[in-house]
Amino acid sequence: MMTKLRRFLPVVLGFSALGLLTLVFGCSGDSFSSGGSAATSKSCTMGGGLNTSYPTKILFMVDTSGSNVQMTTNGCGSGYCQDPPSDPNKSFRVGGIMSFFTQFQNYANLSWGLLTFGGDQSQNLTGGQSSIFTNSPSIMSNAINSLSGIQDFGDTPYQLAFNTAQQSIAADPAAAQSNYFLVLVTDGYPTDFYDSTGMNVNTQAVLGAVGTLVSNPAGHVTLSTLYYHNGSSDPTAAGLLQQMAQTGRGQFADVNTANNSLYPIAQLVPETCQ
Repeated sequence: MMTKLRRFLPVVLGFSALGLLTLVFGCSGDSFSSGGSAATSKSCTMGGGLNTSYPTKILFMVDTSGSNVQMTTNGCGSGYCQDPPSDPNKSFRVGGIMSFFTQFQNYANLSWGLLTFGGDQSQNLTGGQSSIFTNSPSIMSNAINSLSGIQDFGDTPYQLAFNTAQQSIAADPAAAQSNYFLVLVTDGYPTDFYDSTGMNVNTQAVLGAVGTLVSNPAGHVTLSTLYYHNGSSDPTAAGLLQQMAQTGRGQFADVNTANNSLYPIAQLVPETCQ
């Protein structure tokens, strides 16, 4: 099992000219950028509301790794910084998701999903064995509350989260008639995509996995990424997650939890799709 330190070592990003537009909001230096058009087969705009005319399924994929509750070594500037735990009481993760859900829970076309990933497992908090998505506000509310009781521990297995999401979409008989907005909420690097040296994240493998995740049904799935930290923003971690949002045709946000107890998740989800 990878040590927690490794998820904060330099990664090989291989940046290209992505032409991303970065928008800086007036909230303590948090940044937000567009990864590209959301859902290629439909017209979507970004904003804080959701249209009720098309079936929409929102899945939160939430990091429960040990760095949430442990001091970590984080890349900053030309060296490394020691950062405090990123979200030890889950106030940022639980609070931000609950705030978004409370705002939109009564929209008739919305279904919800919540999974966690940490250590060597991914947990489905909202669905039965066949699907993770629910249109029951009470089930989703209970799932968000239950997130508070899950222990933050171990590594950061992105691929396990991707697998759970893919299986849930594949099991949905209405997949071709639905939009899926996946939101990855994480405080660092994936620990299951290292290269042969065991020291650097294999960026192309990560982006390939994202491409597979959003490819079926084609044009109906997007992935947005939210990078949260308590202290210095690691430019390599942020860069990787921004590339993931670009590949996933979604949005990217970089948030310092020391300055913000909540983040407007609605900024990461397309407003109108038809």
